[in-house]
Order: sequence, then C-alpha cells, then structure tokens
Amino acid sequence: MAEHPLLAKLYHGADDQLSLFARLLKYELKWGRAIDVSLKRRLWLWRRGFTSESDLLFDIDETNAYEFLSTVQQERSMDIANNWTPTASNKLTSHLLYSSVPEYLPDLYGLIENGMLKRMSPILDAPAWQQQESALTATDGGQVQQFGTFEWIDTYLDEQNALVLKPVYGRAGNGIFVCRKDADSNRYEVNGEQKTQREFITFLEGLDEYLATEFIEQADYTEQLFPDASNTLRVMTFWDYETDEPFIGAAVQRIGSFESAPTDNWSNGGISAEVTEDGTLSRGAQWLSSAGDVRWFDTHPDTGSQIAGTSIPNWSTMREQILELASLYPYFPKVGWDILPTGDGTFKLIELNPRAGTRSIQIHTPLLRDPRIRQFYDHHDCL
Repeated sequence: MAEHPLLAKLYHGADDQLSLFARLLKYELKWGRAIDVSLKRRLWLWRRGFTSESDLLFDIDETNAYEFLSTVQQERSMDIANNWTPTASNKLTSHLLYSSVPEYLPDLYGLIENGMLKRMSPILDAPAWQQQESALTATDGGQVQQFGTFEWIDTYLDEQNALVLKPVYGRAGNGIFVCRKDADSNRYEVNGEQKTQREFITFLEGLDEYLATEFIEQADYTEQLFPDASNTLRVMTFWDYETDEPFIGAAVQRIGSFESAPTDNWSNGGISAEVTEDGTLSRGAQWLSSAGDVRWFDTHPDTGSQIAGTSIPNWSTMREQILELASLYPYFPKVGWDILPTGDGTFKLIELNPRAGTRSIQIHTPLLRDPRIRQFYDHHDCL
C-alpha cells in the first residue's frame, strides 16, 4: 500500500524531532551535569531551546534570549546545504575544490592508507626534494604513486622542520599530529612527545585515512600570543539572498593554551577573542567544560602576551580575500573558515566547516542581534 503523503510528512517530522531531542540530550549529558544551575533555571532554558551550558556561556535573560542562536536552532541549521556538507567535511575533497586558488592553501602531499603514502600526481603538491631525483622508490599505479609511509616522512623531515598529519574526517582539532625529527639523535617528536624510530614507525602504522600536509609558519602576532599552537581565525560567512553575495557575520581569534596544545580548539581549552570590525581583539574567553567554568583574560594566562587590544595586521585585506573564497561556491551558504594568518594580510586556509559551532562566537556577541544573520536563518526555517 502506498504511504499517504500527509502521514509520511507527519512521520518524518516526528522522526526528525526525535533525532533532534536525542542530540540535545547527548549535549545535556555531556556538559550539563557539570553546570551548577537550578532545575527551575534548566527548565527555563530548555523551553527556549537552550541546553544547560548556555547558562554558563551566555548572559541570557528574558530581554535578550531571542538574540542568541539557541541550541535547537543551531541543530536545525546543521542541515543547510546538507548535500554539499560531505564534500566540505572531507579535507581531501575540500582541498581539491579550492585548488584553483593555490595561494591560499598549504601544500598537500598525500594520503596515508594501508601503510602507504599515496600521491595522486600531478594533482597534489610535491616537496622540492621529490621534484628532483630521489632515492625513494615509488610503486606507480598509473596516476597514483605509493611510498612507504615512514620512508617518505623520514626523508621529508630530513629536509623540512615539521610535517602535519591530520585525519581526512575530523572535528574539534582531534587527531592532528605535528611531527618533527632530530637528525643528530635520530629521534622523532609527535606533538612534543619524544619517540624512538621504532616507536615512530609504530605510531605511523596506526594511522589510516590521514593527510600529510605542509607545516605553516604563523604570523608574528599569533606566534607571540601562544607559540605552541597554530592560532587560527574562525570567520563565519553567510549568504545574503537579497544581494546574492556572501558577508562576514562574525570572526574570532582562536588561541592555543597549555590545555589545548598543539591545537587552538576552544572546546579543548583554547581561548577565543572576538575580532572587531577594524581587526582589534577583545579580551579572551576560555571554556573549561570538564570543570564547568569560563575564564576571561586580557593577557594570555600561560604566556602573559597581550590579547585585548591586539590588532590583526591588514585585517581589511584578509576580509576581502575571505569573501572572495566564500563567493566561489554559493552551495556553501554558511561556512566557518579556519584560516591561519601568515603575515601582513596573508593567510592559509586550514579547513572549512559548513556545520561550524557558534559557542566560541556567541560568548562574545549573540549572532541573531545582526539583522542579516537573523534573516539568513529565517530564510532556512531554522528560527
């Protein structure tokens, strides 16, 4: 018997609501239990679509609750451009998608899979030593060259300071490794941890579906903030359907800490500072989720470097370049761009996140206070 259209709509609508409820319950169990808040306040938050950690992160009351993108609204927005999300979430395909603008991309050398580093030559970048005659022997499978993972990386580290290994699929900075080699002692370093050659080989053997990418030297101002992490900017762009072009809705400077190193990820203890229109940083916010605590800093708690009032060199140029990237693919109407400043108005695109979270942004300013952002979410039936 054919399914009645109305019944199908009701069924799938209920199914979506159950899925949404399950995700919110997961968040509540993960973070809410550490929050010291009364049951009455929790119920108040739940009725307005917020989970309990929102009480810690945001200054919400009856007068401004509508200005914040709630947890429920954030979850509804995850399905925007859903067909294109897998393309952007895959770090290999997203890199190839923007290969027409290589000046914004770090070099991508190959894919680690089944104990081999595979290079789709000439699509991927080759380091200088491999462009010349090399002692490495490749298994040539047509357009794909395959090298032993350790042999290739060991040769690379003989020539370069560091190599970044990151999963094809990954979020929140998890599973990212910065590898180095001390040629004098023939010892290796992974995220600051010393390893013998045997230990390093064993470590590499445990990796699968990992990308080998260039280590980017960051700009002086981010290096001074915290030198033990690559301190990226998270820039949120949205599509304006009236003008048919993207706009920047919010931006934060992410700063690593002893809690988050070697990444700057906010949910792992990194610091978030809002970027104002003229490129000046606000004071920094650090969320220690396991302790149920938010801390605010004018200066970095680990390095003592000034955060509040620091200026991003040539921020106006960077804004124009980000909008240029955002305009290339309208299929991604909402993107969180993770970019690493490298100099005066220059940067490298580390990754793009079509399902980017908003906590590290809204802890500074509620998103829906901007009429253009509210109109965007309303256009997609998320409010």
